[in-house]
Amino acid sequence: MKAFTSYERVKAALEHREEDRIPFDLGSAAVTGINKNALLSLRKYLGLTETVTIRDKITQIAHIGDDLIDRLKIDIKGVPPSSPIQKGLCEEPGIESGYDHLIDEWGMGWRMPITGGHYYDLFLSPLASAETIADVEKYPWPDALDPMRSISFFTMMVQLWRHFRY
Repeated sequence: MKAFTSYERVKAALEHREEDRIPFDLGSAAVTGINKNALLSLRKYLGLTETVTIRDKITQIAHIGDDLIDRLKIDIKGVPPSSPIQKGLCEEPGIESGYDHLIDEWGMGWRMPITGGHYYDLFLSPLASAETIADVEKYPWPDALDPMRSISFFTMMVQLWRHFRY
């Protein structure tokens, strides 16, 4: 059997056809992501540059990097949404009582221990005290249809298609 490209391998698997090997995914989506601490350890073990860029601040999931994709023969590369034009309720209050705090665009409060923290835990739910439909309706919801969330998809897809043999 000839060696498949990543594209051929994933397509064959999705079509329930035999492929040359099982497609491998690491880091293309939140559910296959890797925490920055684990990624740093993996990169060190493999002798790769020990620098990471955070992809999702709350979960501390990091971009795995093209060098790791090549080294592990990862078949799937994610195309994450861009940040919205409006920052919504986002703010970063900073460090207090040994925790780094942040508020996301939905107004949810998150905190992570400065020492030994692997991810942010939820500590504030802005609708926890909502009692009526009016309370929910008056909440300053972010724009889920903000065009900036998907504007980079096409550009990133074209770049992936041109620069990687998927």
